[in-house]
Amino acid sequence: MFSPAYLSKAAPRTLVANDSRKPALVFVDGAEEDDGVGIGAVLFDGNVREAFGGKVPTKQVQGWKLEGGRGKVIHQAELLPAAVAATLWSERLRSRRWVLFVDNDGARGALIKGSTTSRPSASIVQEFWLEVAAQASFPWVERVPTNSNPADGPSRGDWALLSRLGVRELKLDWLGRL
Repeated sequence: MFSPAYLSKAAPRTLVANDSRKPALVFVDGAEEDDGVGIGAVLFDGNVREAFGGKVPTKQVQGWKLEGGRGKVIHQAELLPAAVAATLWSERLRSRRWVLFVDNDGARGALIKGSTTSRPSASIVQEFWLEVAAQASFPWVERVPTNSNPADGPSRGDWALLSRLGVRELKLDWLGRL
């Protein structure tokens, strides 16, 4: 169920029939490992290849655990990079078709439905859709196998593959503010 905040921001969108631009491709990933929770995302849009990755602040992870009443936060970790990516690349995605590739079925389902029963996950999903409404874009959420997800490396601090592909690493100093 979409919130009143979403409905107030969601203006009618116009689909341009002769838009010759190919959809932007955004891959996202979250990782929950012994040394912390990481997120990453990669954008491929024509000649533009950009990515971000980093650790989710411990305070944020603890908040998810407290609010959700669970020890695991992989669902939130898989959702957060979608909201960050939509915000970070907002101008690039404005009024555009784009494909969001997710390698976690629970996160994919929550993003498609626009809701989830997990309170901390629901707030991330809401942020994603509020950004999509503000940019009047057309995301398509799709599943990608983990082994084929280029965002898997940045979520774990591994930039080797993306470096070889010529992807520019973006530094996020605002990651903990979401």
